[in-house]
Amino acid sequence: METEDFSYKNYLNRFGIQNICFFPKNGELISHQDDWFTPFEQYKNSFNQRLREIFIKPYSDFASGILLGSRSGLSDYWTEVLKNTGLTHVIAISGYNITLIINILIALLFFLRRPWRYVAIFPVLIIFMLITGADAPVVRATIMGIIASIAVQLGRPNSLLIALLWSALFMVLFNPLVLYYDIGYQLSVAATLGIILLYPKFEQWWDINKERDLFKEVAALTISAQLAVTPLLLYHFHSFSFISLGANILLTWLIPFAMLLAFLAVFTSNIPII
Repeated sequence: METEDFSYKNYLNRFGIQNICFFPKNGELISHQDDWFTPFEQYKNSFNQRLREIFIKPYSDFASGILLGSRSGLSDYWTEVLKNTGLTHVIAISGYNITLIINILIALLFFLRRPWRYVAIFPVLIIFMLITGADAPVVRATIMGIIASIAVQLGRPNSLLIALLWSALFMVLFNPLVLYYDIGYQLSVAATLGIILLYPKFEQWWDINKERDLFKEVAALTISAQLAVTPLLLYHFHSFSFISLGANILLTWLIPFAMLLAFLAVFTSNIPII
């Protein structure tokens, strides 16, 4: 599967797969050995199935995308729409989602002392990473979230750049192929780096107050990330969406509400009615 925008060969190369073998038409599977990842995959499938029972298409597919980063259910039409408007990242788990999860869990665990909150949060982040498929962006975001949280506990809250560098380094040491073959890894690191380096400049120039200037904050975050990833988008996809900036500014702030409502829909649907 080789197209202008996607190379299946490079996709497999990042996992160290050089060759593939297909079952013969009359072949028979003698045995199959489940691995430790199977339970997480099964939970993801059951969660997606529940979303399909609650919402009609394409809303169930969008809910699956923003909650678990699953894109398999989206039609070619909606995939192309998201691509042309620069909103593909909406249905991909990234640092934005991990940050939301950390903040929500901190609020829910208010009754615990602060260090113990993070002790409880870290396993949840790792489980969430495995359920979503452990793609490069979510792995990077999870590692960075854990490192940044530890830094806060040690009294070093301004260590986001160091956390990003360490998380990126860990992933490259674990699998050097992601550095060249994994576009998601490249975009994730670039977007985060753009936010870390450029957002403070916009915050200063625009005199942003985070408590009341929500639109300014979203615009500054979006512009910072967009400026950082644009060279990579041009290099890999040879295209640039002129409406992506406006689309992201208008829609990004709605994603947390959509995630919360979709999750509550699944959670409450399992409560029996007496």
